[in-house]
Parts: sequence; structure tokens; C-alpha cells
Amino acid sequence: MDRGDIERLKRYVLNQSTKTTESEQLRASTFVVTCALVWTCLIKVQETGSSENHVDDEFRYFCFVADCRNRPEFAIPETYFGNCLAIFFVRLKRSELLGENGVLAATRAIGNRVWEWENRALSGAEKWITNWKEISETGHLVTVSGSPKFRVYETDFGWGKPKKTELVHIDVSGAMYLGKGRDGEGGTEIGLALKRDEMEAFNGFLEQGRNLVPRVEKWVSVRRENSLILGTASCSDIVYARRVFVEMPMKNIVSCNSMLDGCAKCGIGFGA
Repeated sequence: MDRGDIERLKRYVLNQSTKTTESEQLRASTFVVTCALVWTCLIKVQETGSSENHVDDEFRYFCFVADCRNRPEFAIPETYFGNCLAIFFVRLKRSELLGENGVLAATRAIGNRVWEWENRALSGAEKWITNWKEISETGHLVTVSGSPKFRVYETDFGWGKPKKTELVHIDVSGAMYLGKGRDGEGGTEIGLALKRDEMEAFNGFLEQGRNLVPRVEKWVSVRRENSLILGTASCSDIVYARRVFVEMPMKNIVSCNSMLDGCAKCGIGFGA
């Protein structure tokens, strides 16, 4: 997904959230919206190829891990070498993911777990292993490997930067892979290991998701863009929030306050 796809997806979920409650609390970062879209697409693929009878209230699960090495409350020394990861599970009903607002529901649910990591990373740590065992045995778990922050295409071991990267273990684990796009323009690479018919179905659902928002989009509401600024800044995507603010043809006092609030939350006093 290129940068334009991701930005349109962010606009879509934030616009949809203004029609419901708690729109200011929605975390629509690149990681969150990309995971939300891929998760819903994978659920649709599984439903298409399954002959089992499922009930709408059945739960589907999503899992991601988050790096805690730079969290000040853990006081991990700079010389520490190794992983320090927190694990988070997201749970939604099958009907919510397959519904008209499935991407929005997934975005809100994953975003809430990101908020949890930002505020209480070790919450429920005593149950992580037990939860993993129980949830993985349901057969309805999607996990994510990699991160766009790894910047793998900037790696050079002496024979040049890579032309293409693949995470080979997803063929066994069934996880989805996320990585920074190789074009360096803000896109995100998505990696999956599926059967041919499943991959074709997934590509169809993904294309539908990419087209949720028209390619040429008009500014229809100052309120909508204010929510977009506040939502993206709240999840530390201050660069994108600032770009939205600068490009707004009309601004009001809420626009300015949203940008100031975002800078404050990201610790950018000078930028404010």
C-alpha cells in the first residue's frame, strides 16, 4: 500500500468515526489502519473458503507485540541487548469484522490496545502465556510480524541495500508481515503466505478496502479534518497531522487547538 492509500484509509476511518461517538479517541496511525484493513480482509477470505457454519457472536482475535525498551518507566539501561516486548490481544465478534464498518471497528479495537501500551504496557502480563495458548487453539487468531519502523531497505551489510525482503517464517506461522515500503515514500509492504485461490480472494478484498475512499477527495468538512489532526497526533503521527493542518483550505480555532494539543502530546514545544 502506497502512502496515498494509507492516507485515504486514515481519512475514511476518521470520517466514519465522526458519525459515531468518541471520534477524538480513535487512533488512526499507519500501523493501526493497515492492520485493521488486512485483518478484515483475511477474515473475509477465511469465511469465503470455509464450509463450517459459524455464528455471528463468535470471536476473532488479532495479536501484536510492542517494543518496551525505550519506555522510561522500565528504566532499561542503554547497554541492554535483547528483546523487551509486551504482547496484546484484540478481540472482536465475527459479525463486527464482516459488517459494513468492519475496518472502523478493527481500527478502534487495535488502537485501544496501542493506547494501553502507551499507558500501561504490563497490564495483564501474568496472563500473556495462558492467553496465547487458549487463543491460538481457537484457530481464529491472526498475528503480525515485522514493523515499518525496522527500515530494512536501509540496511547494507556491504553488498548494497536489499531489492526485496520477505519474512519466510510466515509460511509456517500464518502471520501477516508489515514492513516499510522499498520506495521510501511512506508506503507499507504487506506479506502473506496463502494458497493461490486464497491470495486471489485476498487481493480482491484488499482492493475493495483501498477503494473505500475515492482517489480524488474533496475537503467536505473542517470538523472532519480537525478530528483527523487530533486522531493522528494522539498516536504520535505528528508529521502527518501537521501535513493535514497545512493543507487545510479553511481552518478554525479548533484546528489550531488540535494541532497545538498534538504537538504538546508529542513533546514538541518548539513546533507548537
